[in-house]
Amino acid sequence: MAEKRALVMHPKDNVATAIEEIQSGDPVRIPQGGQSYILTATEAIPFGFKIALDEIPPGGLIIKYG
Repeated sequence: MAEKRALVMHPKDNVATAIEEIQSGDPVRIPQGGQSYILTATEAIPFGFKIALDEIPPGGLIIKYG
């Protein structure tokens, strides 16, 4: 299965942005800080939508662009 891609816009972000359509179960490569890691999508994510990098509790802040 080909890896999909998402980008982190700022080092302080807790979300990445999908730069292509992602389906549930797809591996997603996310470069960050000179490294990259792979997450598995738990649901479909449309192009341009956010992906949580860690669990964000209800009422928690979503940080994008620092």
